[in-house]
Amino acid sequence: MLETMTTPRSRATPLLSSAELGTLIFVGSELMFFAALISAFLIIKAGRGEAFVLPSHITLPVLATGLNTGVLLISGYFLHLAALKWNKDRSAGENFFLAAIIGGLIFVTTQGYEWSRLLSYGMTMTSSIFAACFFLLVGAHALHAAVTVLLMIFLYLRRERLADLRALRMFWFFVVGIWPLLYGLVYF
Repeated sequence: MLETMTTPRSRATPLLSSAELGTLIFVGSELMFFAALISAFLIIKAGRGEAFVLPSHITLPVLATGLNTGVLLISGYFLHLAALKWNKDRSAGENFFLAAIIGGLIFVTTQGYEWSRLLSYGMTMTSSIFAACFFLLVGAHALHAAVTVLLMIFLYLRRERLADLRALRMFWFFVVGIWPLLYGLVYF
């Protein structure tokens, strides 16, 4: 009797973890969502022409929001460094992760303050078409940023696996990356 030798099959390491693949699919759907919002904004702006303006007594805080944009970009960079350092130097990884969280909190808090100031000046969803579009676009982004910061805090406290941190980084990169486009469209 001839005996055949079988070798156990080794499992290949997947390119992406399940968390990363799920996040990538989710980011794809979020890209479509923001593409729809941006398209609607541009169509409304083109159709309204001169009527699509900010009320004359209100000025958007372009400089403050520009600085806040820098804080958000730095937060994304810190989260990237956290993921790179996570398994090699856990302490440094955790410090970068905490810095990313603080940057995200500063961004969300500053945006909230900006909104409260604009509301106090009378700029509301019903005050003009521009204001409605502004609050819809910026508000959708703010919701994504706030939820992601909460998730960052949750994962930081749980000291999650690198795969989870990398998935979070993918989504934070999306939130960070879409903001300069929204800032440029709405504030200028």
